[in-house]
Amino acid sequence: MTVLIVQHADVLTREERAQLRKKGTIIVALFQPVRKGVVHRDSILVFRENYKVSEFHKEIIGKLQNLFIQEGNNYWYLFENLLYAHAGEKIKHSLAIYEARYLIDFLEAIKQRYPRQKIQVRNNGHKWTRALDFLLTGKQAFTTTGVAKRWLLRSLLRTRIRLVRKLASMLRGKNGKRAAVIAVSSGRFKRASRYQNQFWGPLLTALEQRKLTTKLLEYDQLKQHTSWLPFLKRGEDAFIGDYYNATYRRTYRRSLKVIKRIRKRAAPALARLSYKGYKYGPLIKNQITLTLHTMAPHFADLLATGEAVLEKEQPRLVLVDQEEGGYGKAFMYAARKTGTKVVAFQYELVYENCLHAHLKTKRVTNKNAPNWRPVPDQKLVSGPFLKRILEQHCNYDPRSLSVVGTPRYDEYFRYAKKAKGKQQLRRKLGLPNKKILVYACGSMTQDRNCLAAVIDTVTKDPDAHLVVKIHPSINRARYEQAFDLSHPNITVKQHLDMKELLSVTDILMTICSTVSIEAVIFGAIPLLVNLDFDCPLPLKRFGVAVEVKKQAEIRPTITKLLTDKKAVQRLRRNRQRFLKQYLASTDGKSTERAAQEIAKLAK
Repeated sequence: MTVLIVQHADVLTREERAQLRKKGTIIVALFQPVRKGVVHRDSILVFRENYKVSEFHKEIIGKLQNLFIQEGNNYWYLFENLLYAHAGEKIKHSLAIYEARYLIDFLEAIKQRYPRQKIQVRNNGHKWTRALDFLLTGKQAFTTTGVAKRWLLRSLLRTRIRLVRKLASMLRGKNGKRAAVIAVSSGRFKRASRYQNQFWGPLLTALEQRKLTTKLLEYDQLKQHTSWLPFLKRGEDAFIGDYYNATYRRTYRRSLKVIKRIRKRAAPALARLSYKGYKYGPLIKNQITLTLHTMAPHFADLLATGEAVLEKEQPRLVLVDQEEGGYGKAFMYAARKTGTKVVAFQYELVYENCLHAHLKTKRVTNKNAPNWRPVPDQKLVSGPFLKRILEQHCNYDPRSLSVVGTPRYDEYFRYAKKAKGKQQLRRKLGLPNKKILVYACGSMTQDRNCLAAVIDTVTKDPDAHLVVKIHPSINRARYEQAFDLSHPNITVKQHLDMKELLSVTDILMTICSTVSIEAVIFGAIPLLVNLDFDCPLPLKRFGVAVEVKKQAEIRPTITKLLTDKKAVQRLRRNRQRFLKQYLASTDGKSTERAAQEIAKLAK
């Protein structure tokens, strides 16, 4: 008898399935259908959900650390978000390391379940069936090419834009005097001036009231600035192009050589990787070598910028909006050399077994050790719930974690308390006096099935109105072409004040976005439409949100939330508990608490 592994049941025709079963062949699909909300024991989803990132870190630190330790730094941490994350849209012919690991777990489980049967795989070209074929037969799974041209071009342009940045810096003139505190900003929340910046503005004001001089350093690509003229006129901010000096050029060339050296040494190191007797290096080789090749100029630029800025500015303290970003890590590498203190905000998603969970070992917490993992001197955390996760799963000294809330939500809490009447806001937004459902778009790939089902439901309900909120960075025309958004029960919005929209929202639908947290602030009910994966945000755990896992559940769930008042009341009763655990406080004073902690460290 034989066990045949296929990607999914539809790969085989009805006749093929009948013939195989006559022969006694056991058919196992990687993607087994979910029945009554229960995932089949043979589904690859079981192994993906049970996968532990800590095991992955042990493998990397144990077998690849010597590859990435160069000049006293472990550069794995600079690349880790790209190396272990899924890069399917960027590198076509490779697996991420965690994918290879849980595919092996899946294969071993099938062998244990069917110990006397011969295992075969129907290789239909999907990367997972190709990988399983390699693990069973040794046949080459992937070619040595496959990096997406768009990714390569974007990476090169990111670095080549240095010339444009330098020109912009020259046109702007000087960037002002040195400051005690440098805030490194992505410009994501940029407005007309530094003091109107949604993220940094109130905080910089609070620090200056405590007699600390500040400077805001922007690093975003210039294309994200809506107007060049205001940008060039702003003299109080520093810009990344101000630091392309001799130190930058020297560090850039040195860093580029280091990354090239790592790439050349990758092949023999990958050949040694094994798990449960399977050598899986060839399955992940492309992701590692092509990432190192393609992103080398960009990461050399990050490291050079960090050193050049700290050498020129010599601040007492550096603030980063998130430590997991490339610039955040580059500044922490540079700060270790200069002794500058770093404070990071917890902006990234934090949850048990998250991808940036740290392997708890003293070797990576010793700041003088070559294997040191870049962590800030102080991390400002949103709430007690998140602090517990960071203490239990990561390498932070508990004394370095301070719960302050989320400064960028201060204005949300203040607005929610003083919001105008719903009818007045509806008229301002051009919305009818009905139940308002908002669908916050994420990406076309994820939204294609979900949004279609939502539209089908709302257009048949005369008492509900749907607002399709398209992300500012997404092409609106794509959605208007893919979906019929012309129905009178549908309004499309892209650029608007989210505080106003959330104030009139009854149900907020999204795949998995932090806008669902903002919805809870305003008393709306988040409906998480997760057909393919589990949302890591703990909204359902705290009982403030509803989650649907199947397309057929979307319509009845929306109907229940619109008609069942008791169900809605149960969800809203948990609102205060969630906000206090996840965001610490609803008083709108997170900025003051953050400024107090920063001022203490800057003394």
